[in-house]
Amino acid sequence: MKKTTLIFVMVVAIIFTGLLPKTSAQTSVEILNKAIAFHDPLQKWADYSGEVNLMTVFSDGRTSGGEIIEIQTKENFYQCTGIASKTIKGIKNGECFREVDGNRNPDEDLIKKYSLNCENIRQMKEWHYFHFGILQELKASGLVLKDKAETVKFQGNDCIALQFTFDANKIKNEYYKGSNWIVYIDPVNYSMEGFKIVGEDNIYSVFSGTLTVNGMKIPLCRTYFKNEDNSFYMVDVFTP
Repeated sequence: MKKTTLIFVMVVAIIFTGLLPKTSAQTSVEILNKAIAFHDPLQKWADYSGEVNLMTVFSDGRTSGGEIIEIQTKENFYQCTGIASKTIKGIKNGECFREVDGNRNPDEDLIKKYSLNCENIRQMKEWHYFHFGILQELKASGLVLKDKAETVKFQGNDCIALQFTFDANKIKNEYYKGSNWIVYIDPVNYSMEGFKIVGEDNIYSVFSGTLTVNGMKIPLCRTYFKNEDNSFYMVDVFTP
């Protein structure tokens, strides 16, 4: 009887242990660098120029109307052209610029209507830079990368979870304040499978496909869900 009980306890322990996250043999820094190397094999991010088309579809069926995003990292340049809205917004030489249907000096009503104030433009610049260089932007953000990486299940697949935590004393980019991030990495080729944000935003994103833009491998389709109930939030689709 005692032998049977001991075997039962051992089986339960093995099953329970298998459900727990496993610590990766590699450090988070090692995995992060390998993942960056996969997505930026030419090591161009410090002096990178790229352009993509982006279509966003929201849960209520609305779309963004299509956008053309252009960045130049060395010059910290950013421009987003709204196709349906006929708007242009961006940052050049540290200064915001905007345009509505050819009008380069829109009035306050137009600025409000199309969210073209400088604060919004700077936020969108950070978000769109993130679209191109997710890992590079997180690495430079001032978020603290947890030393140990864990192997977890993400969308039913084994992935390595890189955890970036917010520390008010260390943050360098205010865009990332107030939230913790987890990036899920394929343990075989070190490509990104998705990410999760916990904090001011509470969503996770599942990646599918890869689009190569001027040497940079970026996730082609990114489907976002709410953390609380896994409900669909929006989807981003990128094209050349």
